[in-house]
Amino acid sequence: MKTLPSATNSERIVIAAPLMREDALPEILAQLRPDDFADRRHRALFETYRAIHEAGAPLDLPTIVRELERSGNLETAGGKAYLADLIEAVSTTAGLDHHIGEVKTAKQRRAFLELSDRIRRAVDEGEDPESVNTMIRDAGVKIVSARRSGVVPVRDAVAQAVKEIEASTKGDDGGAIETGLIELDRKLGGGLRPGELIIIAARPGMGKSVLAANIAERCSKPVLVFSLEMTSSEIGKRMLASAGRVDYGKIREGNLLDGDWERIIAAANRLSGRRIFFEQRASLTVEDVCDVAERHVLREGVGLIVVDYLQLMRTRKRGESREREVAEISRRLKVLALDLRVPVVCLSQLNRESERRGGKGEDKLPWPMLSDLRESGAIEQDADVVVFIFRRSMYSKNFPETDANLVIAKGRNSRLGIVQVMFDGRHQRFTDAEIPPEWS
Repeated sequence: MKTLPSATNSERIVIAAPLMREDALPEILAQLRPDDFADRRHRALFETYRAIHEAGAPLDLPTIVRELERSGNLETAGGKAYLADLIEAVSTTAGLDHHIGEVKTAKQRRAFLELSDRIRRAVDEGEDPESVNTMIRDAGVKIVSARRSGVVPVRDAVAQAVKEIEASTKGDDGGAIETGLIELDRKLGGGLRPGELIIIAARPGMGKSVLAANIAERCSKPVLVFSLEMTSSEIGKRMLASAGRVDYGKIREGNLLDGDWERIIAAANRLSGRRIFFEQRASLTVEDVCDVAERHVLREGVGLIVVDYLQLMRTRKRGESREREVAEISRRLKVLALDLRVPVVCLSQLNRESERRGGKGEDKLPWPMLSDLRESGAIEQDADVVVFIFRRSMYSKNFPETDANLVIAKGRNSRLGIVQVMFDGRHQRFTDAEIPPEWS
């Protein structure tokens, strides 16, 4: 019979601690559950402690024995003799947090082994692969989330906040991913932050996919791109145009000169060394995105996820209204960012009404607003950051083709406002306004 992982010594210390320290019980009750313990005696004692604590009674040996007798669990808990042995065997409660962590880690290992047994049984019994895949995803996320969850006392929250403030004063961006656009990164507090859902939205033709490809190309960490609209080779051509400063029109038409080929080969060599992964299935569901993302974050160390774009995605549920479906997609993407501790950049369309209403501002043009997010207000609610791309030359000949604005309309940890940038359509690039793009 297979022996499941356990942390026997740590379990004993954790269970004995409340009998030796009054302040240990609330700490243990806040961080653990009965099924975190492999030893059934410790599960029974934990449940007894909790019942006594909820009743407001003192936690001492006579009270514990009475509660165990009342609930019929005295024998399950090892009897009076085990309680006496427990106190005698554990001489110190030093490092209680460490031992609580060991108990939780052992529980997680048992959960993964139990999941592997469930998968094997499901496959042996001929379960549909889609059902098995859903079981793996849901169980895996539940196990990892349970490990990360826990009540955090205010002293720990404040201590962590002070560390982050101190780090930011020293130029530490807290693991934020830089977009390569200096002013945008500054307003975003350093860049795209782990755990955030960032929505980049615009009307068609404004450059959503270009900006997303630029961010992926410039990212120093492994990137996973979900493209529901373009093939990986199409994205590759855009990246080559940007990295090699080669006219994108020439690349599409195949009308290249020797100098163009030299720049393409040099750019291809640079990009080949980057760890950028493409998932290009056109029929991806949000559940597929979560499955692939979790796998690549664990296996490849992916630090940024890009989804192009939200309105082309579906869910595996059928029969729901499109608004509810989009709400489910945005919620799942936000949970994905939190669970995997990476920024998720999702592109989104704006509705046509944004162009039909009267313009605003001095230029009287239809600048986008949060209410223009297409199909669901849930996108606005779930997003940590919303950035609109607005190119005035699309509506007025009074502005050059290079004119572009990134409107930070929502930012939980960002400064709202407009970032002026330059759009280089020829080379498929957005650049800082003060740094003119190379038109070679």
